[in-house]
Amino acid sequence: EILYQISRTLISNFHLDGILKEILREASRVTGFSRGLFLLYKGKEIRVASTERKKTASEADWAPVAASVFKEEKEILERLRKGEVILISSPEEAKFEERRVLRRLNAKAFFAIPLLYQGRFCGVFYLDQPQTSRHFTKGDIRLVLGLADMAAVAIQNADLFETLRRTNRGLLRTKWALETANSQLKSLDQMKTNLLSNVSHELKTPMVAVKGYAGLILKGKAGPVTPLQKEYLEISLRNIQRQLALIDDLLNFSKLETGGDFFLMERIDLIETLNESLHLIRPRAEEKKIGLEVHAAPGPHWVRADRVKIGQVFNNLLSNAVKFTPERGKVTVAFKKGKNGSLNVSVSDTGIGIHPKKREKIFERFYQVESSESRRYGGIGLGLAITQDIVKRHGGQIKVAGRWGRGARFTFSLPMESLSEASLPGETKGGERMERTGSMD
Repeated sequence: EILYQISRTLISNFHLDGILKEILREASRVTGFSRGLFLLYKGKEIRVASTERKKTASEADWAPVAASVFKEEKEILERLRKGEVILISSPEEAKFEERRVLRRLNAKAFFAIPLLYQGRFCGVFYLDQPQTSRHFTKGDIRLVLGLADMAAVAIQNADLFETLRRTNRGLLRTKWALETANSQLKSLDQMKTNLLSNVSHELKTPMVAVKGYAGLILKGKAGPVTPLQKEYLEISLRNIQRQLALIDDLLNFSKLETGGDFFLMERIDLIETLNESLHLIRPRAEEKKIGLEVHAAPGPHWVRADRVKIGQVFNNLLSNAVKFTPERGKVTVAFKKGKNGSLNVSVSDTGIGIHPKKREKIFERFYQVESSESRRYGGIGLGLAITQDIVKRHGGQIKVAGRWGRGARFTFSLPMESLSEASLPGETKGGERMERTGSMD
C-alpha cells in the first residue's frame, strides 16, 4: 500500500522535494529510524535533499555532519557506488569503518542504500537511529529498497523535467529572437525594395532623356552627322538601351515584391507575342551569328495571359539564351500541348549550360551562374527571378534542364483557351476584353 501510494505521487508530481519527504516519512514510520536524508550526487557536487524537520538544535546540525561523513569516508562511499546496501543493526556487528561512521554520527544503527538509475549512481538514501537499535525484518528491508528505487526514479524524472524546462525556455528565447530578427529582416527587405524602386526611377528619367537626344542627333536633327559619328551614336544608343533594360528589371522586381504590379489578363496569340520578342532579340543574335528557330504547329496558339508580362518572360529567356550561347550557336523555341489544357513552351540553347548544383539557385534574386571577377556576361541576376514570379502568377511553373557545357532548356506552361472561348481575335467572352488581377502572392 505504501509503495502504491508513493507511485501515484511519483506519476502525478514532478516536485522532487515533496516526493522525497514522503518517502522519508514512510521509511521512518516503518523502520523506526528517526533520522533520514538523501544525498544527491551530480558530478562532484553533493546536495542534501529533503531532510526531516529536526526537533532539537543538535538534531538540526546532524544533516550537514552526515553529508560531510559520506564525503570523507571513502571506503563507505566506494561500497555504495558499487551498488552495495549497508545495514548496521548494532555497533557490535559493524566493521571498523562502519563503527567510525556510527561514532561520528552518534548513532546506534544505520541503513544506507545507493540510488541507482539505469546502472548510474545518483545518490544515497540514508537512515539512522541515535537511540537503541532494533531488529529489521525482511519485509522492512524490501520496503526500504523499494522506496530507494522510487527515489532514484523521482530524481531522474526531476532532472529530465528540469532539462525540459530549460530547453523550453531556451526555445522560447530563440523563438522570440528569430521573430525579432525576422521582423527586422522584413523591414530591411521593404526598405531595400523601396530603395530599388526610387533609385531606378531616378536613374531612368535622365537615361530616357539621353536616349531621346542621342536619337535626335542620329537622325540629323542637330545638324549633319558623319559616318564615324553615326557609328559612335549607334553604339551609345545600344548601351543606353541595355542600361534601360537593367533599370526596367529593377523596377519590375520592386513592383512584384510589393505586389503593386497588376496583370491584365486577356486572350492572346502566343506566336504574336513571341515574334515581338524575337524582333527585339534578333540584332544581338545576328551579331554573334546565332540562329533563331521556332518549332510550333501552324495557326494561332491562344492562351489567357498578360501580353506585356509574357513578352517580358520571352525577352528574359531569349536574352539569356543569346547571352550564354557562343558564336554560331542556336536558340530554339518550341510549343507543345500539355495535359489539362495547357501549352508548354521551351526555350533551349547550345550555350554553356548550367551546373547541376546551381540549378536550384538560378531563380534566386541577384544570383548569377557566372559570377567570376571578369563578369563577362554582365547583368544583375534578376531576369530569371522575375520570370519565375510572372509564370507563377499565371498559374504555371518554370523548370530548367540541360547539362554543364551542353546548353540549357527552360520550360514553362500557360493555360490554353479553346476556339469556342477564343471566338474571333477582336472579341471576348461576355463583351469584356480584359480582366484585372492584383498580386496572387
